[in-house]
Amino acid sequence: MKSRIPAVLLSFLLAVGTVSAGQRESPDFVYAAYEADGTVRKISTGTKPPAVFIGHAGRAATLCGKDEDVICIRSLPFSFAVPKTAELAVGHTWMHDGLTYSVVSTQEVRLPGRTASAVVISTCSAEGGCRSFVYSRAVGLVGFTVPTPDKKSHMYWIQGASGFPVGPK
Repeated sequence: MKSRIPAVLLSFLLAVGTVSAGQRESPDFVYAAYEADGTVRKISTGTKPPAVFIGHAGRAATLCGKDEDVICIRSLPFSFAVPKTAELAVGHTWMHDGLTYSVVSTQEVRLPGRTASAVVISTCSAEGGCRSFVYSRAVGLVGFTVPTPDKKSHMYWIQGASGFPVGPK
């Protein structure tokens, strides 16, 4: 007799906003954090369907529409927004989905075979602590921090040639 439990479980997970790793195409962008003990943690984003994956567990995500003034991805474990056209200079601030984002510094980022100009963007929320994002108009989202329960954070870096999403669309 064939078990129906996996189909029922998958239906439940999709209903509560979790995306099965088996139901997605390859991730569009993969980020990794490397710890001193050799542990590698990965977070990936996909657009078909829109999702954010921590390891193999995924949560549904929403991408901003073409008519919105920002490029963004919204998900329970991870949200990011950046203006499509505004100059990203130190001190520039914007709000999206109740979060205030601020450009706090600029830097050159070394990537395989090239360097890119980037800005460091900071945002804080009452529930999720503070996060930093490293973003380049030429490369996309290069890296970001994820707060941990012990008030530290992991820095995740892009594992490919470009990050989510590359430049204004």
